[in-house]
Amino acid sequence: MQTNHRKKLLKAIFLSLIGIVLVCGSVLGFNTTNLTDVEASAGSYSLSFGGTGTGYNDRVEIPVINNPLLPFDSITNPGNSINIGATGFTIEFWMKVPTGVTNTPVGGGNGWIWGNIIIDRDIYGDYPDDFGISLYNGNIRFGTGSNVDTNTIQTSGVNVADGQWHHIAVVRESSGQARIYIDGTQRASGNVQGGDISYKNNYNSGLQTGPCNRNMNPYLVFGAEKHDYFWCAESDVTKAKNNAYNGLLDDVRISNTVRYSSNFTRPTAPHQIDANTVGMFRFDEGSGNIATNSANSVNGEIRRASPSAFPTFSTDTPFGSAPAGTTPDPFDIQNMTNQLADTVVTTNAITITGINTTVNATTTLGTIVKNGTNTNQTSTTVVNGDNLAIRLTTSPNYSTTLNGTLTVGTVSDNFSVTTIECFEDVQSASIPFHKTICNLKKNGVIHGYLIDGKRYYKSSNHVTRGEMAKFIKNGANIPTNTTCQSFPDVQPDAPFYEEITSLKCANIVQGYPVGNGIRHYRLSNNVTRGEMAAFIFRAFNNNSDPNDNIPIPPDQCQPFPDVQPGAPFYTEITSLKCAGIIRGYPVNEDGSIRHYKPSNNVTRGEMSVFIDKARNPDTRETNP
Repeated sequence: MQTNHRKKLLKAIFLSLIGIVLVCGSVLGFNTTNLTDVEASAGSYSLSFGGTGTGYNDRVEIPVINNPLLPFDSITNPGNSINIGATGFTIEFWMKVPTGVTNTPVGGGNGWIWGNIIIDRDIYGDYPDDFGISLYNGNIRFGTGSNVDTNTIQTSGVNVADGQWHHIAVVRESSGQARIYIDGTQRASGNVQGGDISYKNNYNSGLQTGPCNRNMNPYLVFGAEKHDYFWCAESDVTKAKNNAYNGLLDDVRISNTVRYSSNFTRPTAPHQIDANTVGMFRFDEGSGNIATNSANSVNGEIRRASPSAFPTFSTDTPFGSAPAGTTPDPFDIQNMTNQLADTVVTTNAITITGINTTVNATTTLGTIVKNGTNTNQTSTTVVNGDNLAIRLTTSPNYSTTLNGTLTVGTVSDNFSVTTIECFEDVQSASIPFHKTICNLKKNGVIHGYLIDGKRYYKSSNHVTRGEMAKFIKNGANIPTNTTCQSFPDVQPDAPFYEEITSLKCANIVQGYPVGNGIRHYRLSNNVTRGEMAAFIFRAFNNNSDPNDNIPIPPDQCQPFPDVQPGAPFYTEITSLKCAGIIRGYPVNEDGSIRHYKPSNNVTRGEMSVFIDKARNPDTRETNP
C-alpha cells in the first residue's frame, strides 16, 4: 500500500511539472495557446512557401504530442488532437502553384517522399506510422507506412501546378483504403498502410547529423520535408530544395473522420469547423510566426530564416472577390475523316482547364463521353481537369459530312465527321457488305472496276481466280515475287500476272494438273467457296507474325454438317469456321444449323467479308 501511494504521489508531481512546461511552451520553442480564433469567413491571406528545404526553415511545424521536446509517453506526454491516424482521417486544403513557379521533384521512386512535400508526418527510420502528401510533376501523391514506394497512390488526369487554386482532399480509411479528390472529383484510389498509424511510441531521436540537431519526429510539418534529410545527411542543397513545396497553401482542415466517399461539389467558401475538426489552419494572421489552429489550442510555428524570408503571407486566396472562372482554355475536337457509314466512333479526348467552378458542357452532335464513360447525354456538368470526348454514329451515307459543336462554359469548338468516299454502287449503309467493302477500299486492298471514269464494285459478281489472286496478295500483304517459274497459262503480259506468280512463289496456289507434271492456273475460272478457304488459310498462315496465323481447328470446334472429315478442303474450311472468319448459310428457321456449300461460287461481296475478317481478328465471330 505504501509503495502504491508513493507511485501515485510521484506521478502527480510529474504531471504538475508537465503542466508548468506546457504553460511556458513558447519559451521552449513550441506553442500551445490559441492566440486567435479566426472565423470561417472569406480569408484575407494564404501562406506562400518558397521551396527552400534547408535550415528547418520555410515551413510550419505543429506538434502531435503535448510536449515535443520530451519523450512520448501515453500517460504523461501523450498525443494531442492533431495526432490523427488511429482511425480514418481526412486532410484537405487549397493549393496554388503560381505561373512561372517550378516544382522539380527529387525523383527516385513511386513514394510520396520523392516529391515536393506539402504535408509531412514522417518518422525517421523504418516505421509503419508514417504518412505524407506531396506534389509530383503536377500530380498529388499520398502515402503511408514504411514501404512508401508500395503504399503510395498518385492522381492523374489533372495538373494541379497550373497557376490555379485547387481544392485537395485526402482520405484514409482504417482499412487502408485511400482516395484523393481534386476539386471534388476522385483522381486516385488504392490501398495504403491500414490500422493505427498515429504517433504512439517513443521511436528514436530523429535525424541528427551534420547541421541538424532537432528531433522532428513528433511534428506535423507543412511545406517541407520535416527532417531536412538531403541538407543534413547529404549536404545537397538542390535535392533539399526539390524535396520542398514552392507555392501557396490555404485553409488546411484536418479531421479525425472520413469525410468523403464519393465525388462532391468543389467548396466555394472556407471549411467549417465541426466536432470532427482537429486542425483548422486558415493562415489569416497576416504577420508573425504563429499559424493559428482555429479548432483548438494546438497551434503551429511558422519558421523562417529571416523576418522577410519564406513562408510569407499572401493576399492571393481561393476566396477573393474575383468571380468564379467559368471560361475554360481553348480546346480542339479534331475533325474525323475516312470513316465507315453507320458506325459508332469516338473523337479525341480533350482536358478541361482554366476553370475553378462547375460549368455546363453541351454537344450538338452525338453524346458526351466524360472521363472515359459515355453519359448517353448531349449535356453534362464539368470541372477543371475533366476529360471529354464525343461519341456518335456516322452518317448512313458515304461521302457525307456531319457537323457538330462542343460548348464548355462560354468556349465552343466545331468539329466534323466525314464518311469515306466509297464505290459508286456502294453509297449507303443499306448496301449489303458495305462496311467490309469500303474498309478494304480505304486500306487499298480493292479498287473495283473503272467505268466511264468512275469506280464500281459489283458485289454480286462472282470472283475469278485472277481476281482472287489480287484479293489475297493485297489482303495478306504477300510480297511481290516473280522469280519462280510462272504458270504456263499466266505469262508476264497476262492479267494479274504479278499477283498470281507471287502467290505461286509463296506456295499459296498450286494450279490444276494438265499432265506431264504441268499445272495451269486458269485465271478466268470462278472461285468456289472451298477453293477460297484454301487460298485464305494458306495466305494468312504464310505471315511471319504468328499472331496473324489461322490455327488448325481444335477438337471442340464442330465442322459444318456438309464438310465432314475427308471432304475436300476440310482442314481449311473448318479452320476458318473455328477462327470466326466464315459462318455458312442457315438451313433452318432459327439459323442454328448452317451449311458451308463448298462447291458454290464466291461473290465479290462475300469475298470482302472473308478478307476483312481474316485481316482484322477483332471483327471475327465470337461464337463460330
